[in-house]
Amino acid sequence: MESQELLCISMPFKSSNLLSMSLKLVLQLRTVIKLKRLQKILLWEQLLTWRWLKVPISNKFRSDLEGQVADQLEKQHVEFKFEPHWIRYSIEKKYKPDLLLPNGILIEVKGWFKFDDQRKHKLIKEQHPELDIRFVFQKMNNKVQGGRFTNKSWCEKYDFQYAESFVPNSWIHE
Repeated sequence: MESQELLCISMPFKSSNLLSMSLKLVLQLRTVIKLKRLQKILLWEQLLTWRWLKVPISNKFRSDLEGQVADQLEKQHVEFKFEPHWIRYSIEKKYKPDLLLPNGILIEVKGWFKFDDQRKHKLIKEQHPELDIRFVFQKMNNKVQGGRFTNKSWCEKYDFQYAESFVPNSWIHE
């Protein structure tokens, strides 16, 4: 009871008319806030169903467009195979080795053995088996990018000779 009296005393107006008008204003503001929240919720629901929760045409295809094209061909009774086989291709690039010894041995010096370099050297070995490319690593037991192998195990798997920190004398005098 005392808190109600204090509340009434602290109010700057005493007219019941002003009080009812301010209560109406508060209720209207609350309604507007609720409507804004509801609009945001509806907007999110719309975005979710429109963009991120699209149901794919079929699980067989990797994109909706592939599925649409396949549906079009099926409706026209055209027989087709989806991703029937792999086709190999090579990319024409140039490689400049780090060092060339007088005996023809090519030395590649690596601190960090990146994925692109791994792929490049596998392709070079496949396309130019006559080249003798060898690696000198800062640390043989560091992991190559991708983390499946160490520098040493990668070279052993793909049949490259390797050394750590310096070129061995045996390579120089071959």
